[in-house]
Amino acid sequence: MKRIVAVAIVLSLSGLMGVARADDKKGPTGTWKWEIERNGNKVPVTLKLKAEGDKLTGSMPGRNNQETKIEDGTFKDGAVTFKVTRERNGNKTVTKYTGKIDGDTMKLKIEREGEKEPVVKELSRDTVTVESLYGWKRNEKDDSWDYYIDPKNKIAYLYMSQFARYTDEEMTKALKQLQKDGVKGLVLDLRFNPGGFLDVVVNICDMFVDDGVIVSIRPGNSRANERTLRGHSEGSYLNFPMVVLVNDGSASASEILSACLQDHERAVVMGERSFGKGSVQNVEKFPLTGGKIKLTTATFWPPSGRNLNKASTTGKEEEDWGVKPNKGFELKLDRAEKDELFDRLYNWQVIPRRDVPPKEVKKEFKDRQLDMALEYLRGQIKVTRGDGKDDK
Repeated sequence: MKRIVAVAIVLSLSGLMGVARADDKKGPTGTWKWEIERNGNKVPVTLKLKAEGDKLTGSMPGRNNQETKIEDGTFKDGAVTFKVTRERNGNKTVTKYTGKIDGDTMKLKIEREGEKEPVVKELSRDTVTVESLYGWKRNEKDDSWDYYIDPKNKIAYLYMSQFARYTDEEMTKALKQLQKDGVKGLVLDLRFNPGGFLDVVVNICDMFVDDGVIVSIRPGNSRANERTLRGHSEGSYLNFPMVVLVNDGSASASEILSACLQDHERAVVMGERSFGKGSVQNVEKFPLTGGKIKLTTATFWPPSGRNLNKASTTGKEEEDWGVKPNKGFELKLDRAEKDELFDRLYNWQVIPRRDVPPKEVKKEFKDRQLDMALEYLRGQIKVTRGDGKDDK
């Protein structure tokens, strides 16, 4: 039987830390792989450790096939701590990749299809903020987002890939634009969204509910220490119907948002039952190294107080866990449909080239869950309008 060992790894001079896991390991020696996180972006790291007496030594692959040498490592209570001893190849390499941006420029020579000679581009090093909120399609003029999936009925579509550090700011910007345009309905797509920052999802919930409970946090799952987070009516967007799409890849913060809007009857939840991850992870500063650590510290509970955590049950369908679609709006996709949907959403951020036609034209994917959401919203707009028109 395989034994799973997890160790927390701290790079004391560079401010990196993480948790590594491997099979068939009886201690900290061997090759470990883990990820560090910088404001929602993940960086893979590999570490090789070996024992020398009661100390650990090892190396971490660096730039230009150089290795960061480490020594004086210790293993205690499941934690490996070590120091970088070769500053030239070690700490500077780590800082080069993950530390402060120094404004250096570099030139890239790119061989591009359709060009006779390589194209040379000069780039400035800077922090790349990856989008986490997407519209329906790109505007051809400047590649900004066109949010309207149904322009005639003024129905907008927003796909959120994760609750990253700045997702609430992206949402604020999008909603201000939609409000200015006179949006009549909104589809918020949280399918395959694994979650993210707690404060970010609370801010987004507050944009869509008047006031009242958003979520309750129980540290250590203790009712005695329960903390309730509430919304505020100021700045809320309440004048259009909403649909939230979820599936079994919607977890954590996605479940906080979808459950909150469902409990407040602000949105109709459609699709499939969510993942069922009712636990809170906080990213805390780690003063010893200047890094950060992500800790699972509590459970979360929606306004209704229902259980979302699948791990607290046996996982049977009839048990209470996860966010279930509203009655009459559950629609399960088969495996092939789900794979196609995942590929489409995963590639949503890609900006297509305008100067050459695509090599292949992808067949149109019929998203039955999205179609159901549009049909519902068109009906709601028709009722609100009261004129019997149904512009499709």
